[in-house]
Amino acid sequence: MLLRLIGSQLKDKLGQFIVILILLVFLFSLLGYALHRLPLIEEKKIEAQTAIKVEGFLLPQSKNQPLDWSPVYVFVDGDLVPFVKDLLICSYVFYKQDSVLVDGEPYILPEGMKEHLRLYGITDLEATARLAATKDKITWRSPQSEEMFSSEDLTELLIPKGLEASLPEDAETLTISISPSRAYIASVDKDAKPQPVTFQIAGSYEAQTGPLYCSWKALREQWHTWYPGMPFNTDSLSFTVVNNLKIEELREEGDRYFHPDTGMLRAEMIIQDANYLEQIDSLERHQGYIEVLFPVLIVTSLLVGIVSSLLLQLSRRRQMVLMRTLGTPSETIFLISNLESLSLLFIAFIIALLILIVANVDLDPRRTAISALLGLIYLVGSNISLVFVKNKSLILEVKKEMNDE
Repeated sequence: MLLRLIGSQLKDKLGQFIVILILLVFLFSLLGYALHRLPLIEEKKIEAQTAIKVEGFLLPQSKNQPLDWSPVYVFVDGDLVPFVKDLLICSYVFYKQDSVLVDGEPYILPEGMKEHLRLYGITDLEATARLAATKDKITWRSPQSEEMFSSEDLTELLIPKGLEASLPEDAETLTISISPSRAYIASVDKDAKPQPVTFQIAGSYEAQTGPLYCSWKALREQWHTWYPGMPFNTDSLSFTVVNNLKIEELREEGDRYFHPDTGMLRAEMIIQDANYLEQIDSLERHQGYIEVLFPVLIVTSLLVGIVSSLLLQLSRRRQMVLMRTLGTPSETIFLISNLESLSLLFIAFIIALLILIVANVDLDPRRTAISALLGLIYLVGSNISLVFVKNKSLILEVKKEMNDE
């Protein structure tokens, strides 16, 4: 009997039921999609925080001036070590042109080399970047020599091919005298002398003239042993941020040293994080929109339940009064209305699931259960309207209208 009554009600108000059904399908589908997107956005945020490479570099405050050792120290042995990795460092010292030895014998440098009296100490990553253009044209004398830039021993040297061609045949060693600056001799140690260092020639790179290259780590250690307190000039320093989540912490820590107004050191730290921040900001905005959508869907579902049920009940209030007059219990009317709502919810939920499946939306049991809660909220709204319709004054008003007719 109840099923027949529900069927007749659905048939009589088919247009209204279709509108309600479409609304419910839309709400279920939107909630299912939102529940699907939210964890995906969180995954993309985690991926961006770990996969996007954020780099930075150090600049001297005065243009065309080298970095001295103090700013470099902060990255190598100081407070910024936990925040950075993959240091690319290129430092240099000068050597004397009139004290060069080849295999222990005096040697006069070619004219072009006298313009490049620098010994560059570079890290292994800096070597990869700096010598990338000539990598295929570097001639190593042994396979082990390729690891020279990671060495802690100041024993191997990479020289330009033009210099190698001018050396005696089968030359194996090159001795140069590394010099302190005049300022260091005048102000720190007047007895400081040039330090002769004998290198094995590890290989040559494609150039007629140019600087000599050795391990940065080895050169740094020897330099501070020879000339304590003398600045170790650095041409360039760049780095990669270890943890993108700590970029702000790195920036705050860096400001202690490099802030133009309050920093203790004369250098500027640049962090190239614009692309990373733009992606994170976009993901967080998207996440914020979806999080706002949840309460909107809940309120909308409640209102749809109230309004749709209220309109349906008011449109057939005369039938309800007639049923009550014939002795139908109010509980039966409540049951009929709730069965109608459950029928609509079930159909709408199945249609929404099919739509989401076709759209390739991941529906695990937990998300499906959360989506079903939207139907419960709709039922709450529907029953609120039933309580209103059941109001005695409304029934009396309908009876009066029927008597007037």
